[in-house]
Amino acid sequence: MLLPLGRAADECQSYTWGDKPDLGSMPSPRPEVTRSVQERDEVLPGDVVCRAWGETDEEVHQHTCTELADFYWMDVEKFFKLNPILKTDCSNIQPNTEYCTDGWIEPVRDKNNRCGPLFGNSSCAYSDNPQDYADGICYEGFCAGDAVYTTNGKCGVDHGMRQCAGKWGDCCSLDGECGSGPDFCGADKCQTGNCAATPLPTRITADSISFLVTLGSYTCDFNNCPLGMCACTGPTPEPAADA
Repeated sequence: MLLPLGRAADECQSYTWGDKPDLGSMPSPRPEVTRSVQERDEVLPGDVVCRAWGETDEEVHQHTCTELADFYWMDVEKFFKLNPILKTDCSNIQPNTEYCTDGWIEPVRDKNNRCGPLFGNSSCAYSDNPQDYADGICYEGFCAGDAVYTTNGKCGVDHGMRQCAGKWGDCCSLDGECGSGPDFCGADKCQTGNCAATPLPTRITADSISFLVTLGSYTCDFNNCPLGMCACTGPTPEPAADA
């Protein structure tokens, strides 16, 4: 079925411009976001090296710092450390601003791989030698460090309860010296570490009947009283008969 072709009228509808739109009622564009920590071409010791950013909204308040830290699963103390321009009460946080949410403070690095207190507390992080991280060698960094394992051979109660490991041996003597063998690990010479245990008597023979008592893996019975585990006692004497 063919439809008849339409015929356009030779007329145009007139159009008049209405009132201009109220620009004040239109939403304003979002301000440009700025970063709180500016990146440098050369990172210096003490600079913040940021690897991730979190953006604030247009409205901020004194709890925004904590909210940002919680959102990015980080301690608020670390958040303030990565954003040193912020006051600890969060009173100067700015809207539409990116704050650092992941990174670190650039340490002092020594190009000759020397580190620790003897070399300005410089860091040897990311060393290619696994031995650098060993207990008793690694002063600090990716290891337990000198606070736990001695790095000078001194140990025990007079030296911060530092332990012995690695090249220093596995025992701390009563004199606070690390080492191995009977002179350091002997029962009467060892303070901490792989000390030799003092041998205990296997049993004490009793001539009387004792009560059956079980303490852990020790059983106290007649003729079987491990030292310190139980006491062997005889039967309670009966009172003398009245004369």
